[in-house]
Amino acid sequence: MRAHSHAFHEIIAPVRGKMHVEMKGRTLTAAAGELLVYQAGNAHQEWSDKKSPVDMYFVAFEHPGLDAPLPPKLRDARGRVALMISWLSREDRSASELQRSAALGLLEAVVAEMLRLTAEREVSPLVARTREFARAHLAESLALDDLADYAGMSKSHFARRFRAAAGCTPMRDLRLLRLEYAKNLILTTDLPLKAIAPLTGLGDEYHLSRLFRRHLGFTPGSLRIAPGR
Repeated sequence: MRAHSHAFHEIIAPVRGKMHVEMKGRTLTAAAGELLVYQAGNAHQEWSDKKSPVDMYFVAFEHPGLDAPLPPKLRDARGRVALMISWLSREDRSASELQRSAALGLLEAVVAEMLRLTAEREVSPLVARTREFARAHLAESLALDDLADYAGMSKSHFARRFRAAAGCTPMRDLRLLRLEYAKNLILTTDLPLKAIAPLTGLGDEYHLSRLFRRHLGFTPGSLRIAPGR
């Protein structure tokens, strides 16, 4: 889309692929687990990555509590904003006053979570860069050597620096990134588990289920309400 602006706010929540935007002289890229925030009046030009076409949810809205400048890009690590926007997309606001009230309640929750993310302490540049690289290659086989090479450090030095900044080892952090992405795909798409597992680098649906139970305490199937979805 060519450069444009509008009188309302907009939040973009990628589910798959990558979204690029040029805004205020900066070019930003967002993938699953990240958000792009366009405040009212801010001109922005958008395009999708040709090698990784974007599949996303977005919400356009007015809100009196968003006058202060917000970061144009936020990390939605737990996928809460993307999930709530996906719920919003299913609400028929014209059907009844009750459904309109539910939609407005969801919107308030989206804004509250976005403001909470804005207030969170920024992660270290090393962790942020490593995670950005990892998210771009989740479907591939990644080893500690690959992450250390990308960071330009020896394997042992990188592992120490990363653990000190993130509170866990690089490979555990990578595993959690894969699980976050898998959880987002389960909640926001109709893809079967056998398709989600390779997309997230988690092998097959059986390995995916074992990791969910071990690290998250529930099964992937329990996230989907409708049987066979």
